[in-house]
Amino acid sequence: MKYLKLLLPTLLLAFTSCSISNATSESPTKESLLEAVNKFNRAFSEGDVATLVTMITDDYKHTNGSSKAISAQSWLSYLNKRNNDLASKDLIVHSYDMDQIEIVLDNTWAIVTGRVKTVSTFKGIRKESEFRITHLWTYENERWKRAGFHDGKIK
Repeated sequence: MKYLKLLLPTLLLAFTSCSISNATSESPTKESLLEAVNKFNRAFSEGDVATLVTMITDDYKHTNGSSKAISAQSWLSYLNKRNNDLASKDLIVHSYDMDQIEIVLDNTWAIVTGRVKTVSTFKGIRKESEFRITHLWTYENERWKRAGFHDGKIK
């Protein structure tokens, strides 16, 4: 009986903590995903590799229409080279816009499709491009992370 008197308050505290924790944690929503997508796009446009590192999964796969899939580490190496081009002004990103966004959300994963329009200048040559894109996002540790990417050039 003595142990029961000690066990009961402990169990009540544990159950109360679980309920409070679940009630205050953010659940995955289309709105929170769209915020993450916008944050990701802004970080990419500005060359903010530190932010991008925190927004991809460890087993991230990145595929462009012109190459095979690459790992997170290979993509981050590309971003570091791109950052050098941004810092030296060899690359100037005038705009990086995503529209025609559609989201399929299923609990802790999502597929995001859309169109990305870019205008940039690389070593004095101005370039306008459009891409159809597909992102795979996963919700882990109360935040969205991009797990996969593919694009295909429109023009």
